[in-house]
Amino acid sequence: MNKVALIILAFALLTSCVKVDVVEVELPTDDEFIVQGNVIKDQPFSGVRITRTMPVNDVYNLEEAVIKDALAFIRINNLKMISLGYSKAGWYKPTLEPYARSGDKYELFVKIGDTDIYAQTVVPDTGGIVSKYFTPDSTFQINILGEKSSVYGAIWEIHNDSYDIFPLVDFYNLIEPVSSDIPVIVYADKVPAQYKSFAYANKLFLRIYAFDIQYREFYFSGGKSVSVDNPYGSSGGRIKWNVKSTNENAIGLFIGMAINKPVIYNLH
Repeated sequence: MNKVALIILAFALLTSCVKVDVVEVELPTDDEFIVQGNVIKDQPFSGVRITRTMPVNDVYNLEEAVIKDALAFIRINNLKMISLGYSKAGWYKPTLEPYARSGDKYELFVKIGDTDIYAQTVVPDTGGIVSKYFTPDSTFQINILGEKSSVYGAIWEIHNDSYDIFPLVDFYNLIEPVSSDIPVIVYADKVPAQYKSFAYANKLFLRIYAFDIQYREFYFSGGKSVSVDNPYGSSGGRIKWNVKSTNENAIGLFIGMAINKPVIYNLH
């Protein structure tokens, strides 16, 4: 094992936002396969990316990291099976693009040499907003009727004149409902002061996310501050990925999610 100080780029599963943390981690010398894929409600399933980790001292090179000879397929609701074929840049695309619906169960099967890889996820629903308001400490509270086995979070975004989207802060919390009949309290963090000016009037939006509950374990085990290309967690601990393999040489996240339409807020 090599102990080094790494600069870990924040992997934003949902965004292009980047932050920097310096952490000391234990790095294994063995190669591992990396599997990435999202199943997003009301969108066609676009496939998974399959790559491998690079040697510790090498500059990350996608062309050298991609896996091109994997056998992969998905199974939906224990019935429909769809093969995934290699496309480019490590991506394996479905021969038919299924449209993800709330409640659908997706299973992923991958074989690379003598390694069998498996992951499963359920597509959540965004839930219904019961009420929303700013709290005395300037956080924003949203009461949501959601579903168990899902977690909910909210993020502020800036939408500029070029239709680019910039998330402002990370999730304040990710909460699982106790039941579908009791609203869950989700908070969005404080809006940074510089974005409260008139220059950002009509550009500030709130967006609510729902994830398969497996995402919470990944997120709070360090996944919120790790690049999938440098997949070793902060404080020397391993991220809790939901991708499993027979030889314990695969990591990654194959996760169901739902994204609400952004709601505009004018603070003036």
